Parts: sequence; C-alpha cells; structure tokens
Amino acid sequence: MSKVAQHSGSPCLTRLQTNNVDAPRTSTKWLESGALKPNIGEDLSFSEVATAHQLQEDNTLHAARDLHGKTVLTP
Repeated sequence: MSKVAQHSGSPCLTRLQTNNVDAPRTSTKWLESGALKPNIGEDLSFSEVATAHQLQEDNTLHAARDLHGKTVLTP
C-alpha cells in the first residue's frame, strides 16, 4: 500500500503504482476515513455549470486568482 504524506497542508500519495489493482479501493478507504482530503474550492449544482465555466475561464485566461481548489459539479 502507498503511504500518505502531508504536502502543503493536504495529504497526497507519495507513490501510486500503475499496476496496483488495489489503488482505487485504497484511495476510497482513505477518502472515507478522512485520511485523504480533496481540496474543493467550489461545489456547484449542474444548473450552475455556466458559473463554473466562468470561474475557470476567469482564473485561467484572466488571472483572477480567486479560485482555490477544484470545482465540483453535483446533481
């Protein structure tokens, strides 16, 4: 099993072997236990997809720098 390490305040995988068939199961266990915490900046519904797109565009093309973490769309 790969080890979890702290990197910039959030856990990350130090090594993930591409041939490790248990990797998805292991990462799911880490997520469920709280050992692995994804950095989510915005959690928007599918109806707000235009807003999500605008956030991404503003932060990549226009360097707004006000989006930190991943943008997640939920049903």
